[in-house]
Amino acid sequence: TKYWTPDEGKTWIFELVQNAKWHDGVPFTSADVKFHFEVLANWTYPETKISLIFDEGVKTDHYVEKITTPDDYTVVFHLYNATAFEDWYGGHYFYGMSLPKHLFEGVDIGLNDYPSILHPIGTGPYKFVKHVADAYIEFERFEDYWGDRPYVDTIIEKLYPTPEAAVIALEAGELDYIHDAIYVPPVEINRLNDLEEFDGLGAPTCNIFKLGFNLHPENLAKIPELGDAKLRRALSYAIDRESIVEHVFLGMTHVNSAMYATPQTTITAPDLVHHAFDPEKAKKMLDDAGYTVKADGWRRKI
Repeated sequence: TKYWTPDEGKTWIFELVQNAKWHDGVPFTSADVKFHFEVLANWTYPETKISLIFDEGVKTDHYVEKITTPDDYTVVFHLYNATAFEDWYGGHYFYGMSLPKHLFEGVDIGLNDYPSILHPIGTGPYKFVKHVADAYIEFERFEDYWGDRPYVDTIIEKLYPTPEAAVIALEAGELDYIHDAIYVPPVEINRLNDLEEFDGLGAPTCNIFKLGFNLHPENLAKIPELGDAKLRRALSYAIDRESIVEHVFLGMTHVNSAMYATPQTTITAPDLVHHAFDPEKAKKMLDDAGYTVKADGWRRKI
């Protein structure tokens, strides 16, 4: 897919490849892209809505005003305001493209027993064959794939309850590789790398680990203090991120400054500074906000 903006980010034009097909042989067109985004924008199952795009006419930096399809292979996203749309919204939602219009139009997407959900199709180099619950998912090469022909005929993705179970299977010769090594404990990665029969391949990813505050109204009703930005900011200064990187991840990652992985993404300001660990500053901020230490040693705001 090629993409560009003719007006510095307010309009984004995507040009699709013209020989892509869904795994059932139906051509993949701009109508599928438009349908996919519009379904996400209006999805109310389960009790949610994708707020990154259409938002009932609210004009903010993030929302799409409309999507047009001048022809079968061109998609145009019209934004309310200029933004780095291609790096996050476009890339993220195109990566997850899984809603062919010819199968899902007029269907309740939340209906989990619908055949096309139980037997999904896409446009990638491998197509779904079958899923055995709690055991494995089988894929086979898609002969009509629009890109380079895949080398491997069949891929079996085995399912394990824990990363440790996957490591045991790897050492027992039941697996060729573990692709989601981000979930394998760092100490295990180091141990496997020390063994002659295994090779560890590392590369930057966009995966992040974060601690977030639950600001949902129902949770704030139970813990109203979380609605206090001063409290949240103080707690941020009280977290020793460098120590977490060193002792939990054994130095296999770095402290990030935003919810987007840096420097892998280009939409995070390069000079963005995170809240450095400063327990004394955190204490003062809590005191200033009224969360003082009581006789029992706990901080409370009265």
